[in-house]
Amino acid sequence: MPSGSKARIRANIAAVQLLRALQDAQRPATPAEQRVLATWSGWGAVPQVFDPRASDLTAERDTLAELLDRDQYRQAEASILNAHYTDPAIAAVVWEALGRAGFSGGKVLEPGCGAGTFIAHAPDEAVMVGVESDATTAAIAALLYPSAQIRHEGFESTHVPENSFAAAVGNVPFGRYAVTDPAHNPARHSIHNHFIVKSLALIAPGGYVAVLTSRYTLDAAKSVARRDISAKADLIGAIRLPSKAFTRVAGTEVVTDLLILRRRDPRTPSPDELPAWINTEAIELTDPDTGAGETLHINSHFVANPHNVLGQMHLGRGLNGSHQLVVRGTSGTSGTSGTELAEQLHDRLHLLIDSAMKHGLGLTATPAELTEVSADVFDPGLITAADRGEDTPLYTLRYSEANRGIEYWAGHQWEPHKTPKTLLAETRELIGLRDVAVSLIASQRDGQPAAERDQLRGHLNTLYDNYVRQHGPLNRFTWVYPTVTQERHDQRLAAAETAWRTAEGTPERPYTGPVPDDVAAQWDTEASEAPAPYKKRRHLDGGMRHDPGWALVASLEIFDEDTGSAQKSPIFSTDLLTPPLERATADTPEEALAVCLDRTQRVDVDLIANLLEVEVDDARDLIAGLVYPSLDDPDELVPAVSALSGNVRTKLARALDAAETNPIYNDYAAALQQVLPPQREAQDIKMRPGAPWIPAQVVAAFAEKTFDATGVVAEHIGGRWVVDVASYKRHGRLMTDEWGTDRRGCDAVSLLEAACNSKAVLVNNDDGVLDLQATFAAQAKMAKISEEFTRWLWSDETRRDTLVAEYNRRFNSRRAPAYDGSHMRFPGMSDHFTPHFYQRNAAARIISEPAVLLDHVVGAGKTGSMVAGALELRRLGLVRQPWLVVPNAITEQVGREAQQWYPAAKILLGSAATTADGRRRFIAQTASSDWDLVVIPQSAFTAINVSTDMRVDYIENQLDTLREQLQSAEADRSKKRIELAIKSAKARLEKLVAANTKDTGLRFEESGCDYLMIDEADTYKNLGRTCNIEELSCPNASQRAEDLALKLTVLRQRRRDEALAKGIPAHRVVERVATFATGTPISNSLGELWVMQTYLRPDLLEHAGVADLGDWGAAFTATTTTIEVNTTGTKLRPVTRVGKFTNLPALLALSSVYTDVVTRDQVPVELPPLRTGQRQIISLHPDIEVVEPPRVRCTRGYGCAASDWAVFVA
Repeated sequence: MPSGSKARIRANIAAVQLLRALQDAQRPATPAEQRVLATWSGWGAVPQVFDPRASDLTAERDTLAELLDRDQYRQAEASILNAHYTDPAIAAVVWEALGRAGFSGGKVLEPGCGAGTFIAHAPDEAVMVGVESDATTAAIAALLYPSAQIRHEGFESTHVPENSFAAAVGNVPFGRYAVTDPAHNPARHSIHNHFIVKSLALIAPGGYVAVLTSRYTLDAAKSVARRDISAKADLIGAIRLPSKAFTRVAGTEVVTDLLILRRRDPRTPSPDELPAWINTEAIELTDPDTGAGETLHINSHFVANPHNVLGQMHLGRGLNGSHQLVVRGTSGTSGTSGTELAEQLHDRLHLLIDSAMKHGLGLTATPAELTEVSADVFDPGLITAADRGEDTPLYTLRYSEANRGIEYWAGHQWEPHKTPKTLLAETRELIGLRDVAVSLIASQRDGQPAAERDQLRGHLNTLYDNYVRQHGPLNRFTWVYPTVTQERHDQRLAAAETAWRTAEGTPERPYTGPVPDDVAAQWDTEASEAPAPYKKRRHLDGGMRHDPGWALVASLEIFDEDTGSAQKSPIFSTDLLTPPLERATADTPEEALAVCLDRTQRVDVDLIANLLEVEVDDARDLIAGLVYPSLDDPDELVPAVSALSGNVRTKLARALDAAETNPIYNDYAAALQQVLPPQREAQDIKMRPGAPWIPAQVVAAFAEKTFDATGVVAEHIGGRWVVDVASYKRHGRLMTDEWGTDRRGCDAVSLLEAACNSKAVLVNNDDGVLDLQATFAAQAKMAKISEEFTRWLWSDETRRDTLVAEYNRRFNSRRAPAYDGSHMRFPGMSDHFTPHFYQRNAAARIISEPAVLLDHVVGAGKTGSMVAGALELRRLGLVRQPWLVVPNAITEQVGREAQQWYPAAKILLGSAATTADGRRRFIAQTASSDWDLVVIPQSAFTAINVSTDMRVDYIENQLDTLREQLQSAEADRSKKRIELAIKSAKARLEKLVAANTKDTGLRFEESGCDYLMIDEADTYKNLGRTCNIEELSCPNASQRAEDLALKLTVLRQRRRDEALAKGIPAHRVVERVATFATGTPISNSLGELWVMQTYLRPDLLEHAGVADLGDWGAAFTATTTTIEVNTTGTKLRPVTRVGKFTNLPALLALSSVYTDVVTRDQVPVELPPLRTGQRQIISLHPDIEVVEPPRVRCTRGYGCAASDWAVFVA
């Protein structure tokens, strides 16, 4: 292998050129050609070849750009993170150790095989299966080792039965990011730990996993990954290698460990005590060059067994100058030669293996013990996605003639299904309908001859007619009316009493007095109420309920839920799908661009040139103004709708900077100037104390100037303001007369702080009774301070200009995109459906934005818009598995309609997921198969929990933020408030860990979901939120809303991890996570608008500095404070309410980025005319039963406020 950087790059290019020639010729490599291919070493050791600043490599970079297409070039560039290969001498030693441990043959897995270093040294009796994500490397490995199977896929996409291998070997990729693998990485372990955990699952009990991994597998402070590894395997040994062990072959210096793990038999209980290697110890290390010392976490195994470190551990310097662990080899340097290191490794491994053999822990897995699979599953050669085809989804049913019964697919073999004898024949008929429908749709999609389609259609008609004649409609159901047992009644009664006593007292000291008779009677009535009736489709109990093809079967008829009648869908009489015809030409540049975007979702100038039948340079000129160069890559073009929307102020600044060195950005900068929102001046900005764009030092300066006080401290941390001054400075005429009062807590500084926090002022007398006169006086002073604050703020020209610029930067920089979906063809959609223009526009927005709110009026077809958007996301490869979450009552209906819209789509209907067993099956199905759309009932979605580990991380991230705030806080009261918040978060964390000692096996991370479509999103409006504006707050959060917020956080983190794995810079990450649909985004509180913004685009709130509800309220609302009677009518209390929205253009600018609005007049559906031509007001007089109970409850203090009961009697 060449040693110099330039020689390696040229050798790599030669290997790629030869690879292309062999692929074009469709022939294997000769021995001589294999020697050329063997010089391939990947790009990890030579990342500079992709750096445009490396002028000495321009020729090589240009050659690569010609050899690789756009996607291949990006994949090669991203591979620099992990394309580091193993020294062959070490690979040979590892194989020798496996042989010594007892390996005698069988299939062996190498995840992340690279060009096949371990495969090259495998013994003849090993049947090798390598997995490699880089297309070029996988193809080279297949040509070098034709007897091995090389799977071109990410290891997260490797779907083979567990227990398929006798051993796993290799050098796993290192990285502080996680890849999505619901089945084998639900805990979101870093990629190196994921490879180890999954490898252990795929090898048989008694098999070995021998891998080189990052030292952080053993040294990481958190032990979660090690615990998961320990749950499956015993550690045979761990050997730490010198830092420069792979410098020669990989060009990298990093501490690596060789781990030898033995898969434990699942039937063997885990040890009572966790092994020592689960833990780490804090060890003081010294830098031998500088003498500096620092404490690092080192695994207890190496502390107890220093002889397993092939060298000395010291402190060294990392790339960014920070301290890191360095292992200096025994030769006195940070490494040894390959031969010397191999000899040391050989000696240590032999001792470890011999010890394991003595304790009965040898490699005992044999070919006979591996999972039986069909002969072609592990055929040699290069296996790509196209070769693998489609896997049979879990729980797919079939009728077995041999066993004369129903079987289901269990993942690697067919298992008998327990189908009641009374349903056996009907279930077999349903399976037959499913299979013929699948064949008929495939024949239409693939353009098979009309005779074949007609024959299948006739067969389907016959099967359906026979079924209906004997059984009735496919979607028939009966209503079940549950009854309440005495036991259930008593449970409800006890729960109601517990809740009442807690509410009347406190959680620590519940009320212990008597229960009023009328309250007890009300509980008894409510406890006796029967649950809501539900629909039962008993004919699906034979197993079809869980069959992934049920949605297709259900869609075969148009079913009326109200009458129970059914009619055949169009599939029985006509073709639903027409094979797509690609447009070969376009008449205008606009048409050509539209066709290109519909086909690829990116600007492809070559394709546009072909459509217009012009040269590429001419095509580029023709689409000028329709597209603009990307600010991240001048060779990439962006459609104008995206380029000229979003934060155009920031884009303009970047475009002007780029134009100074590259004139192609001049037109873009000019276009951005034209769409820049007009500057909002001081008179256009509504401002009050506490506005989040006002710096704390300005508030402090105002207080010092106006109140003639020195040493005023103002802080704005975590959405809360603190304005403080020494207590002895809170007196004097200006403090307690001009701008405040002499009552406690009503001096000018205290009132300014209250105004900043939108906090109501309440003054009590010495007896604790509200002093109305003093309260009104303090409120008047606070209003006076607010007025003076606005006057003073704008009085200084420099200060005014600075604040106006900051306001415009935060709130007046965005331009809403205007999406036009008229060009979209929606491949796969039934010819019998034509989306409305607004549904096309909604779909265009969904595929272009990270999150979307469909604010569509009732009856506009929101569900159809979401289904179309989801299938387009799938077609374009932007998401893997979208979930459509719908109300329980319409789950079956939505699933049927979605399948009718897209007959050939793979749609999983989760209507059976309303039980725990059904959810377990459902999670397994989503994780193991590739679905175009998953429809799930709302209750089942909420019942699928996020794992405890993820919730712990969620709270720990909040703790990290609070700790950062604490470090930056100066005022004592800020520190105390943050310390209380930290204490509360720690308590929640401890409670969470203590309460989740048993895993239910239903974890959201284990599903295949990576995008959410939430229908009726207004049902999630009660997200927990608190601030001093009562009307915006919702202290009693719904579990459903909190669950959704956490799941969106999980999906966003997943997007960030995936981007990191691909080498995408953080500022280019698109956190594509959700589409919400509702006709009422705001129903009860203005705070619900903040909730929608928090769910969908928290990044916009963060940028504007209004992520906290208090800051949001200060920016966009004007408040009023009134004195009202409390709920029992015994006390007065101040209530701060929202009087109106302020800075409305800024608020709308934030929302318009992600909101798609459809009003009634846009819906082309005629509504019946009003009887009188106008709306009528119908007045009703309440009965005594309606009037009296609220009056009584107010009197006793159990119900509403006394000021509210008039609402009941009006």
